[in-house]
Amino acid sequence: MALQKKTIRLLILEDSQNEAERLVSLFRNAGQATRVHRLTSSDDLAEALKQTWDLLINAPHSENLDPSEVIGAIRRQAKDIPVIQLTAGNDAEAITEALMLGAQDALPQGEDEWLILVANRELANLEERRARRSAEVALREAEKRCQLLLDSSVDAIAYVHDGMHIYANRAYLEMFGYEDVEDLEGMPMIDLIGATDQSAFKTFLKNYQTLEGNAELACSGIRADGESLKTRMHFSPAAYDGEPCIQVVIRAENDSAELQKLREISSQDPVTGLLNRNAFLEVMDAAVERAVNAGQSASLAYIRVDRFAALQAEIGLADSDQLLGQLASLLRAHFSAGTQLARFADDVFTALQPGVTPQQAEPELRKLLAKVEGHLLDIGGRTVQTTFSIGVAGLDEKTAKAQDAIERAHRCADELGDGNALKLYNPADELAAAASRGNIVAMLQQALEKNSFRLLFQPIISLRGDSFEHYEVLLRLLDPQARKCRRPSSSAPPTMQGWRPRSTAG
Repeated sequence: MALQKKTIRLLILEDSQNEAERLVSLFRNAGQATRVHRLTSSDDLAEALKQTWDLLINAPHSENLDPSEVIGAIRRQAKDIPVIQLTAGNDAEAITEALMLGAQDALPQGEDEWLILVANRELANLEERRARRSAEVALREAEKRCQLLLDSSVDAIAYVHDGMHIYANRAYLEMFGYEDVEDLEGMPMIDLIGATDQSAFKTFLKNYQTLEGNAELACSGIRADGESLKTRMHFSPAAYDGEPCIQVVIRAENDSAELQKLREISSQDPVTGLLNRNAFLEVMDAAVERAVNAGQSASLAYIRVDRFAALQAEIGLADSDQLLGQLASLLRAHFSAGTQLARFADDVFTALQPGVTPQQAEPELRKLLAKVEGHLLDIGGRTVQTTFSIGVAGLDEKTAKAQDAIERAHRCADELGDGNALKLYNPADELAAAASRGNIVAMLQQALEKNSFRLLFQPIISLRGDSFEHYEVLLRLLDPQARKCRRPSSSAPPTMQGWRPRSTAG
């Protein structure tokens, strides 16, 4: 459930003012801020539909306006307003008729808890649809900008599907000596490869789908005039006009050894030789894309060196670099060749294991904990021993951003105060974790879900002999561990834990 809620704009078709107010009270008692309009006529409906609404609840019958007319008006205007039709009883025929008219759901009148559950579901679906439409607009704008960048890029870029060109920019045409992109459309890319390298190119392209992320191939190219040129091709998965394809970036291979060395240096941490933070974030982005689009799960381990600041103060900066280098070597020896290792921060390593879930990675990581704990490091002529704290999070089809997985693993590692331990991220603990970090909204949400609020009534005696009974109403939040009411000090101002509204009863 989302931690933040916005005001719901609610339409109600109900002749009874009292019944309409009762429905509104249901939503407000469920924690939903609500703005309501009660429909009274066809003109009122037409005026109301000029605005944006989140939900419509129809009574079984109305003398002012037929429910089917309301649903029909919404469909004619193509308004995205979820409709919940109430029925006089649990009548299967009436429910089926309402669904056929276009209502999102139908249920018997008076089933209040059922109504709130259905309303919450439809509101969540509405938010998803709105978010998707916004994302589609943003995507179209991004595609326009990308197309402009492609057309004006100084790099030779082409998109290839099943080995055939479907797009090539101006730099690509100039590199291979073609005048117009139509000369390349439908041409197999292998026709631009030198005869001696065509076999290797075929094998590479055939196996590319099984490779992880980006890949490179050095080969010779053939221009339209028959002239040969040495090239280095960079392949990466992409989509063009909504179709999956391969993006190929080609650069002339001049001083290739120096350029290759420069590329390696720019992506490596100089102390450990592992990937640096920026390079690892690119690897994570590619892993998230594979998880979402191809269902290829992965496991991220956030490995923090325990008490690194104290060790650094003890052995000095130079020797602490030596310590990190030896730990990096230990990690290389422990993990398989397919694992992407990086130095993510001063005292943090990260390991991305493709094709495994956190539960599957746990035994290997626990072996790593035991190995490091029993390993003696020779640093500058002295023996040093350290341990790891490891937080683990998974990448799956629900992972929207790489940063989300990194933050989850980071939080798990931070919760291991004593060190030399491992913790797997559990989605069910997310709300509790946010509440424990002091997130006020999360604390309130958790209290509402666990029924942790208590109302205390304290009598107030009138000194003037008033015949009415007066009470002070105190709202208290139960302590999650002791299950006792948290009481603020008498001098403290009203807070979330001690809100003090005045109430009287006669």
